[in-house]
Amino acid sequence: MHAVVLAIALAASAAPAPQRTFLTGYYALWQQDWLPLEKVAWSRLTHFVPHRIGLRDPAVRPDARNPYASIDSAGVEVFHGGARHVGVEALRLMAREAHAHRTKILLGFGGANTERDWVRATDHQARFVADVLAAARAWGYDGLDIDWEPIAAANRGRFLGLVRALRAAARDAGWSDFQITVPLEGLNLNPWAYPRRAFWEFVGALAAEVDQVNPMSYCLNGPWGWHVWHNNPLYGHYQNAPTDVAGTLSAYAMDGRVPRAKLGLGVGFYGYAVTAGTSGAAELRRPYPRGAQVSGDDNLMAYRQLMAHWWGKAGMAEHWDDLAQASFLTYASPGLAPAAPGYAVEGRYTFVSYESPRALKVKGEWVRAQGGD
Repeated sequence: MHAVVLAIALAASAAPAPQRTFLTGYYALWQQDWLPLEKVAWSRLTHFVPHRIGLRDPAVRPDARNPYASIDSAGVEVFHGGARHVGVEALRLMAREAHAHRTKILLGFGGANTERDWVRATDHQARFVADVLAAARAWGYDGLDIDWEPIAAANRGRFLGLVRALRAAARDAGWSDFQITVPLEGLNLNPWAYPRRAFWEFVGALAAEVDQVNPMSYCLNGPWGWHVWHNNPLYGHYQNAPTDVAGTLSAYAMDGRVPRAKLGLGVGFYGYAVTAGTSGAAELRRPYPRGAQVSGDDNLMAYRQLMAHWWGKAGMAEHWDDLAQASFLTYASPGLAPAAPGYAVEGRYTFVSYESPRALKVKGEWVRAQGGD
């Protein structure tokens, strides 16, 4: 499916038999015309998250067809059977489709730069919790995904309090299998940047209450004194490129912080490109050229766009980094790089990191090696 993230559980390696992994697809509602519901690969998914559904100020009068003041359903649109469906109708339709394929479906709230919205939701926590449970029942959903970005240290208590309130309300309602999933931040693995004890205490307390913890180990690199690096490599982090999947997930799993059966491996289905600069072309494991620009956009560089506007252009070469277990593209010179519609700087990108089928296969094999099926 065309999704922003997939999460693949790491089953506990100490278990006598492999646990079934989960495969969670985040369905980008702002790109719904690229993937009608009937083309979703339902048979491969355990969980489906329409993302993102808006958080609304409960003081605002709700839509007549949506009595839940905390939830903004107006912007939800999907294509199915050649027709466009909007709002509550679209939400109900997605739930029917998911359940017809025995896939759990979760209300997907939040996303980048939504911390202020989450703070407002927790200011009206009782109302939000009641609205979510009532809407999930009415529309046929199995729970919710809480994508709180960023999570300031001062707001960790709010986040944890909200999750506990949702869990308690579901339990009081007799809803024992109510699902709560949370994406969390990827990590800078340098010792001096490594999260402190308070962060891990928060993660451990959160993991005890939720069904999935899905670290976003992608789109973390940039010209901050670091080197040009992959978007989501499996291995290979070092001081000037301090991110990779294995290191991030190992940290989350260390000392039982997150049970492996709840821990997901995040995959971003979009490219990450670097322009040439005044000092030359962007090269892997080399300092960013002076003046280089970075684009890691899940719209203009979505996998679909990457294949349409970047793949096979003059001067392109495909590479496999055996150390990092990651794919990337280079272009022979800035003048030969592809011009993708909508980019402010066109024709100057010389390095593109992306999630290839080979890289995905390697990640899946790594999950199995950790004890997943």
